[in-house]
Amino acid sequence: DARIMGIDWTADFTIHKTLHLESKAALLSGWNRELEDYLIYMPPLRFEQGLKWGFNEKKQADHPSYVRISALWVLQQKQAPVTDYAPPPAGFVRLDAELFHTLMWGKQRLEFGVSVSNLLNTEYREYLNRFRYFSAEPGRNLSLRLKVPFNFT
Repeated sequence: DARIMGIDWTADFTIHKTLHLESKAALLSGWNRELEDYLIYMPPLRFEQGLKWGFNEKKQADHPSYVRISALWVLQQKQAPVTDYAPPPAGFVRLDAELFHTLMWGKQRLEFGVSVSNLLNTEYREYLNRFRYFSAEPGRNLSLRLKVPFNFT
């Protein structure tokens, strides 16, 4: 028998015509009534703030392009049961960045993206990752992607 409470919150605020502030929060708490202890493997409190600047919107509204930079704050899990193998890892802040651009190559639409996760190469451990007992999360990660949607009409 358990009691679980949670809040998942997302908001997007327009600062200027093409500049947006994106905010997210995830709060979850669980209590085991039989054992009189917290539930194991509940995620810690997470907050994300980001700035997104859209460009090329006036010329081609159906071809979005943007630059986003965001910060993820994860607090230390203070509501962990004492039966876990190791104490919860410390909280951390991670910076991410992304560039997304849509363009036309003849009549074919192309979507190109570049993103960097953990921009500052911060060493951290996620509470829900079972490998946290042995090693830290991966460092800086650069991703390139090209999406070519096929249109058969």
